[in-house]
Amino acid sequence: MGRERSDRKADVNTIGAWLKEHIAEATGVASGDVDPNTPFTDLGLTSLEAVGISGDMEDRLHQRLPPTLLYDFSTISQLSAHLATLAR
Repeated sequence: MGRERSDRKADVNTIGAWLKEHIAEATGVASGDVDPNTPFTDLGLTSLEAVGISGDMEDRLHQRLPPTLLYDFSTISQLSAHLATLAR
């Protein structure tokens, strides 16, 4: 069980880092300035950018994801945890 928990944490961290980079790029801020607990809307992400990131995550995870994903899970921390469960 410890190994499974460790693997999941790595997935959450990897997904979170990927999301930080993409959101930083989309909003024009440094990735270090992107707080993983701040809602996407407060980070300045537009609805078009949110749908685009959802599509990029579909490609990365090879799974169909709803375009409203970033609204259903409104922070990097929440979304990373959710996507890590799908990536198993």
